[in-house]
Amino acid sequence: MASTKNLLHAVAGAKQVEELKDQFYYQELVAGYQFFGRSPWDPPVDPNSLEEKVRSLAYCVCIALPVESRDPMKDQSYHANLDWCFRNIKDRIDKGIEYQDKHPAQDVHPLNLTTGDGKAALHRAVEGAAAETLRLLLTHRAERTKPDLSVKNAQGLTPFGLLLRGGLDTLKKLACFWTLVNHMLAHNHCDQSCPIPLYALREMKTDPTKFASFQVSVARQNAKRFKEESEAR
Repeated sequence: MASTKNLLHAVAGAKQVEELKDQFYYQELVAGYQFFGRSPWDPPVDPNSLEEKVRSLAYCVCIALPVESRDPMKDQSYHANLDWCFRNIKDRIDKGIEYQDKHPAQDVHPLNLTTGDGKAALHRAVEGAAAETLRLLLTHRAERTKPDLSVKNAQGLTPFGLLLRGGLDTLKKLACFWTLVNHMLAHNHCDQSCPIPLYALREMKTDPTKFASFQVSVARQNAKRFKEESEAR
């Protein structure tokens, strides 16, 4: 009985993965200007160009965001779908490395470059509060991609700065926060957008009261900025 149930779940999961593949193909065709700074009616770009390597990675990350946002307890195909998305992200990262190998002068991996809308892959993962996707971008073949936490979006924000500006008010955002913090601690490098030094981040990991105080500080700064921006309109 259990094996039959597992088989039905596997079939249903495979069906949803196929639907996700269709969705991915559709989004590749029509996502266009809103997300990536180009219209699908623009002249096609060279698939082997650096621009397309950056855009292709962005597509894959964007497909993963809504998948990761689902509840794994309620979505039986959650892990199968996310694994499929992650395989595509890894493939695009690998292709970026292949491009660099063929073009030695290109020392910056597509992971650290922005698309036409002024966002890098790390910004997209942070915006989607997708900690698993973010972790994958930071770790897959990191010795070659050299993830750059200082890359800025069109508003001049680093991924960490973008996360703080959005607030640390959900569990998913907190997961992204600690993913970035752990990366900074592991590499002994503090993002320029971080309002506190590296040693203070390390202390927050073991002292909940210090982290709670940091959360309050971030919330106050965001409230102050929002008020100033509202008054300036």
